[in-house]
Amino acid sequence: MVFPKPYFKTAFLMFALVAGLAAWDEAQAASSAAEKYSAADAAYQSLWRSPRKQKYRDQWLLCIDKYKAVYRHDPKGPWAAAGLYRAGELYLRLHRWSSRSKDLSAAGDLFEQIKRDFPKSRYHSKAVNQLTALKKKGISPSPPPDQKNAAHERAKRSLQKAKARYHALLNSPRHQKYRDRWLACINGFQEAYQQAPNGPLAAEALFNTAEAYGNLYKRSFRGSDKAKATAAYKDLLARHADSAYAARAASALGQPP
Repeated sequence: MVFPKPYFKTAFLMFALVAGLAAWDEAQAASSAAEKYSAADAAYQSLWRSPRKQKYRDQWLLCIDKYKAVYRHDPKGPWAAAGLYRAGELYLRLHRWSSRSKDLSAAGDLFEQIKRDFPKSRYHSKAVNQLTALKKKGISPSPPPDQKNAAHERAKRSLQKAKARYHALLNSPRHQKYRDRWLACINGFQEAYQQAPNGPLAAEALFNTAEAYGNLYKRSFRGSDKAKATAAYKDLLARHADSAYAARAASALGQPP
């Protein structure tokens, strides 16, 4: 089949138009991402110049989200890795104020994302260096979603089993006389925590561990049991300060919520 010359001319013009629009969209995305990055920088500079604002966690999270917005706007664009890296840096600086290990973990997750998704970015080596430094502090990135879900399910089963055993123990004055019965419950709660220490059930598992040690102390009068209960409550407050169990842990320690 032979096409007339006007057909080729029209086809060429349509191709040029589509290519031009694609290039324009790409340029617009890059331009908007750059603008968002500049806005995030401005917000951070304002925070950095205000020691008063630096005391408030929400001010840090606001700046962090502005840098994350750079990535969300154009996830494969030239500014994406820069936005993620700056967000990670701010989590590290926030940790200096909060001392919360979850802020270090959040930073590690962002650096790991850069390492995984932006191998050719100039921020790749910087992210790898940050991950190495975090690893020395015992901080590792969160597992992939499929592994995370599997860990959560294991923790859920272990916690349910431990709670059932603990409930039965609390309803049996005769069994409460035996230390091994208490330790079996405590081991179950600790197993649930260890299976997903950053998961949604971690705070509950830690709280039950502390409570069980505290109840055991009332019967054993061993200082080591009381110390372990206190340590578990403090660990909960340090690692899961935003959880529903934090206030109860603070109350158990005689601290204001």
